[in-house]
Amino acid sequence: MKMLLASQDNKRIRELKKLASSRAFRRETGLLFCEGDTLYRDALAYGGRIEAVFFREGSDFPLPEGVPHYELTDRLFRFVSEVETPQNVIFTARLPEPDPSILRRPALLLDGVSDPGNLGTVLRTAVAFGIPVILGEGSVDPTSPKVVRSAMGALFRAKLYQGDIGTVIPGMLGAGVPVYAATLSEKSVPLPGISLSGASVVIGNEARGVSEEVRKLSSGEILIPMPGDAESLNAAVAAAILMWEMTKENRA
Repeated sequence: MKMLLASQDNKRIRELKKLASSRAFRRETGLLFCEGDTLYRDALAYGGRIEAVFFREGSDFPLPEGVPHYELTDRLFRFVSEVETPQNVIFTARLPEPDPSILRRPALLLDGVSDPGNLGTVLRTAVAFGIPVILGEGSVDPTSPKVVRSAMGALFRAKLYQGDIGTVIPGMLGAGVPVYAATLSEKSVPLPGISLSGASVVIGNEARGVSEEVRKLSSGEILIPMPGDAESLNAAVAAAILMWEMTKENRA
């Protein structure tokens, strides 16, 4: 039986609002703030570790066994929601446990990517190509509600690891995995002049690019040829092209 909640002063509601707004609280609890009917169904379908579910009054969804669930009045649901036009379900969940073995396999490394929309798109694309993602320090918080919404369920399927790229790269090189930094410099080798099969690739910050420290650690620098009149590509678009190249030989 669902418990109907109507007060903003309810302890669970206060914690839910804090989870949406505070990165420190998300780190402390290990929980994500998630909302949306499709996202909830994705979490159920792909083994998301759902901790609690909050329904809009009058709606109904399947529930994992033993998960606490609450019904919110329409007014309270709108108060809790982070979007202008809420759907019908908000839930808390945990990220999958990271797999340290990806630190020695070909992966996409993100060096200071700061836009939540870019990270969400990268994660969706990485899931499509089956490529692990290593999120470096200084990058956007993957537990941000904006990233969770943008990733559209990919967070429950992604092979995601957060760590210091400056430490990760030497480990990859030691395991025989070359690491190429995507840059726009005189040292950059245009694709397809180099094979990315079996390699890792680094995408840098949207404004500053790949850091100098990471460039020096990398096996080399690469660029995507652009015969048109653009100076650069959006980070998520560049990542998609490079992931296509990374898996090209597997599709041959």
